[in-house]
Amino acid sequence: MARAFVIRPFGQKTDGSGQFIDFERVHRELVDPALKAAGLAGGTTGEIIDAGNIRADMFALILEADLVVCDITLHNANVFYELGIRHALRRRRTVMIKGKPTSDGTPFDLLTDRYLDYPVSAPADALARLSATLVATLQSERDSDSPVFQMLPALREVEVGNLVVVPMTLVEQVDAARAARSTEALQMLADTVRGLRFQWEALRLIATAQWDLGDLDGAQASWEALRELYPQDVPANLALANLYERLSRRPGQAALLTRSDQALDRVIAAQATIPSRQLAEALSLRARNEKTRWRAGFQGLTGLDARRRAATRPGLRRCFELYEAAFREDLNHFYPGLNALQAATLLFELATGDPWYDMFHSDAEAETYRAQLERRIADLRAVVSMAIEVARGRMSAEAPERVWAAISAADLLFLTVGCRAERVVKAYEDAIPADKPFAWDAARGQLALFAELGVQSELARIVIERMDPRFRPAQAGPSGSAR
Repeated sequence: MARAFVIRPFGQKTDGSGQFIDFERVHRELVDPALKAAGLAGGTTGEIIDAGNIRADMFALILEADLVVCDITLHNANVFYELGIRHALRRRRTVMIKGKPTSDGTPFDLLTDRYLDYPVSAPADALARLSATLVATLQSERDSDSPVFQMLPALREVEVGNLVVVPMTLVEQVDAARAARSTEALQMLADTVRGLRFQWEALRLIATAQWDLGDLDGAQASWEALRELYPQDVPANLALANLYERLSRRPGQAALLTRSDQALDRVIAAQATIPSRQLAEALSLRARNEKTRWRAGFQGLTGLDARRRAATRPGLRRCFELYEAAFREDLNHFYPGLNALQAATLLFELATGDPWYDMFHSDAEAETYRAQLERRIADLRAVVSMAIEVARGRMSAEAPERVWAAISAADLLFLTVGCRAERVVKAYEDAIPADKPFAWDAARGQLALFAELGVQSELARIVIERMDPRFRPAQAGPSGSAR
């Protein structure tokens, strides 16, 4: 449930001509019913009952609110002060209302902005219009209704998630549910936080835990609840792109791969305003979607030769080049670099025979590309190794990404021809905790892919046989999935 905050005068006030206006009545007959009709929780600072600095709570409510209703009927200094804060911090979803008739005109700085008028003598008459306006505002993907952001289009909106604090008790409950591998407890927490001030940041936390435990349906529901209100939210779109790709492997769910592409389109469209790391992740996930389509072309085929012939297709080349482009976007983001190296290794091993040469306009072009590929593999191996090492050195022991960095180091060791099998197995054992079955599922999928195509197949078989028993009781997610 989305939350609203109402900026308005309190009690009975007079305008410049001495006319009394009962703002409690306006709230009771117009604003509050309209919020309820639009499915919005929240209200005014009157809801704050904790001891402390009410101004700090007011600032937080203005910032956190998914939608703000501001009554600009009177020349009220507090109202315009709070409205200015909202306009300066948030791009969208600020609805202004103004009672009529009144002798207080609209301030010059707001003359060009739209507002909804209501009769001060019968505020309920405007209920249907305000309710419709609130619903339309929640659903609108309009870039901005803030004059600040309209005048300064390059200005970045404050990252609300960096300022909203999830209560420690909830964090502890999520951690306990994760440790107990209880997807049911996480689902209960997801239901409990709906409508609370910190709901969106709490849902991010819960969705991440659901993902870690392989509860794809729960994670999807949590992220979609957030994206329903914030369609352009980058972390939500990246997470859903990842989820949709995984879910698309279920029988009859192939269309979800298109939804994954669409989620990535939202992120890539905002590339001018997002960090390079997020763009690199989006491009990397786009490459993963291409990889999924390529892999579908030979899954189910019996016989190694048949699989290798079917796998020698342009899709693998596109996959490699997309991963490499993502890595070039941010060389500190080792994930696409490792995947580029994995794809390049497979491509190089398949670069023989008619299927390989048929992908190019001439045999000379095919041979030139293979020679270039060998050099790019060597370059990638060196740069990716350095990127993983630097990333691990910068991460704290508690960093959520640390497990993926450790898995990536194990993956890199797996690609090292001639490496001792026990050393590789130990690297995976050390990298993946017993409470991360979904992490093993991802690593296992990549190993299974190499085994399917006869590349490092014996080593892949040994690792899978040694690791599977540790996770089989809690195995979740799509079997054989690949990152």
